[in-house]
Amino acid sequence: TVKERVARGKLLRGLVPPIESATDNFYRYKFVIGSLYSRVATPKDFKKFLAWAKENVWKKAHEVTDIEFKAVCRDFYEKKTKERVRQFLKYNTIVDETHVINGEEVPSGKDMLAMVDFDYLTTADQRQFHGDFVLANILKTAGGYCLTDWRQNFGGLLKAGDMYYDLAKLNHNLTVNHDVVFENGFSVKVGANSITCDILRKDNLVRCEEVLREFVRAEGLDMRKIELLTPIIWLNMAPLHHHPFNLFLYYFGKLNLWRALQKNK
Repeated sequence: TVKERVARGKLLRGLVPPIESATDNFYRYKFVIGSLYSRVATPKDFKKFLAWAKENVWKKAHEVTDIEFKAVCRDFYEKKTKERVRQFLKYNTIVDETHVINGEEVPSGKDMLAMVDFDYLTTADQRQFHGDFVLANILKTAGGYCLTDWRQNFGGLLKAGDMYYDLAKLNHNLTVNHDVVFENGFSVKVGANSITCDILRKDNLVRCEEVLREFVRAEGLDMRKIELLTPIIWLNMAPLHHHPFNLFLYYFGKLNLWRALQKNK
């Protein structure tokens, strides 16, 4: 992991802090003075940031053939998600079944993932990527922006990834904000017959989501993909986080995947 992080740090030179040294298990990069973007983002500046990311982050890349890249995306989006969901269900002794969530009847995770058009979802261009493109990994500096905590690979690839994964990560974080989570600004209640889940949202991030949607439209990108990938990201995150946030991610992910599937019929 460290070796790949260091290698990708070189590929992302100028966008991430310079790596000063590395060993087998650690790496160190230069301290950067700036503000956590989740705390200072405004709709006006977020529009500038997206233009910066388009110009600097999501450059065209070519690491494997298009057929190979589609297979990588398929493993990353479908196989990994199914494995993560199985892992979550096993560790939490939860039965994969239909649930009533926030008053909506939501099919089992297995049934919903079978409804996802992964052929459509994995038709993507190869692009340079960050991989964990959330506001908490972005610094607003005096000179612009600096990215931290980049993903070490995308399905094993170092140079090429899916821009839509970065966009979906960003979209996820505009709803599920780390500061709100740390302050327990979310809720999940599992009853005998129904489940309720909710999360507080910061006004500036709600308005930034509107800017993101406008950017997607203006660039001729596909918001449907982002709306499908965002709850898939929540399902992937569920087994990696603490209780009860893990339950929130799972049920909130299920609910929003169902909504996305219904909307995109």
